[in-house]
Parts: sequence; C-alpha cells; structure tokens
Amino acid sequence: MAKALVVDDEADAREFVRAILESGDWEVEEAEDGDVALAKVAEVKPDLIVLDVQMPKKDGFAVFGELVKSPDTKDIKV
Repeated sequence: MAKALVVDDEADAREFVRAILESGDWEVEEAEDGDVALAKVAEVKPDLIVLDVQMPKKDGFAVFGELVKSPDTKDIKV
C-alpha cells in the first residue's frame, strides 16, 4: 500500500485530505507543522506528501526546500 503524509496546521484540512486518500487505499500519516513533518518523513518514508504552504514555525516552502536538498527525499512527490 502506498504511503502519504498530510501536513497542515489545521486539523480539519488534514482530516479532509486523509479521507480522500484513504478512499483510494493510501496509508496516511499526519503532521501539524513543518518540523513534525520532517521528522515523520524520515520515519514513514512516504510516497506522497500533501503540504500546506502557510504554517507556523516552518512553512511549506522551507519544508520543500529541505526535502529537495536531501538525496533520501528529493524524489518524493510533493
């Protein structure tokens, strides 16, 4: 089963995206901010990341920037 990570500071948005992905047989993990997302990427190794841009702490642009720099995560679909 493919794995997805949904990153959004709004719980309602995460739940909405989770429901859509799970209906398509995705295994879904969630993160509420960019720092948690980067930690979960290393743990979960998702095939897909649905990433909010506007978040407190580390925004989606900063998270994306870190993902594309790493050889371990640069090929994940975001």
